[in-house]
Amino acid sequence: MYTSTEPCPMCAGGIAHVGLGAVVHATSAERGAELYGRDSWLPSSEVYERLGSDVVAAGPVLPEAGDEVHRTFGGVADD
Repeated sequence: MYTSTEPCPMCAGGIAHVGLGAVVHATSAERGAELYGRDSWLPSSEVYERLGSDVVAAGPVLPEAGDEVHRTFGGVADD
């Protein structure tokens, strides 16, 4: 699965539950938290590990493009 942003813990749990093999994200959950002024995040890889899942988390692979998605559709201002 390809996503603009690393999945949140709730989404990562669903991904692990259905057994997807891998998730490639453009920008990290940490960066997503920064963009929205939040000071906490949990990497999806940690969620997969805690659940005993074999899902592979890859990224960030295109952080600038992922950030642009948030600026365009999420109402996030430029840095």
